[in-house]
Amino acid sequence: VWVQVDLLASNTAMVAMWGHTNWSVAPACTTNGAVWNSNYEAVWHLNETVTNGGSQAGVHRDFTAHDRHGNQEGNGTVDAPIAQGQHLDGTNNYIGIPASIVSTGNLTIATWLQIDGSDGWDAVLNHDGYIAGDVHYQFPPADLSVDYHVSAAWHADLSAYTFSTGQWAHVVTVYDRSAGSTNGTLALYVDGDLKQTVTNLSTTLNPSPTPGRIGSWDG
Repeated sequence: VWVQVDLLASNTAMVAMWGHTNWSVAPACTTNGAVWNSNYEAVWHLNETVTNGGSQAGVHRDFTAHDRHGNQEGNGTVDAPIAQGQHLDGTNNYIGIPASIVSTGNLTIATWLQIDGSDGWDAVLNHDGYIAGDVHYQFPPADLSVDYHVSAAWHADLSAYTFSTGQWAHVVTVYDRSAGSTNGTLALYVDGDLKQTVTNLSTTLNPSPTPGRIGSWDG
């Protein structure tokens, strides 16, 4: 829930409540994926506490029924705008997604991210490998604008917006897979504002999605 309040007086009190005050045990929907329907490929909150530099299979829970739980691969817990997040260095520290991560239809990727620089291909979410249809969503070397590439299909340079280092941003990319071969669109939103739209993109995404990584790419 997003709330905008124009003015708060010194004696203002705000109370937010949800759920049921008499429940002593959380309902099943909080862990069985029922909150997110099958159209959600994965939902990772990434607020798990892990030991920096460690490795733990399946620790980063996918809250959909697809159970695409992420593997810790050297990443560590950091403070984030909402609870905790994970530090990923773009190479050795990443979260491995062992199961397929995208559909062949429309695709929206939403994330909170903070970048401290770009000295290589700093991945947000990438397929492993580079076969036709694989999604590569990343920051190019020495560039603070994001790049979105679908192998052997199309490339969208989202350079109209430059990210600031050391600042958290809520970033959403929306790929609209319209009918036809050259009329798809990709929109970039940052903190709720539309920053750029790229049009006339082919509609090809990988029909047999491969495993992937958050924060890195296996090349």
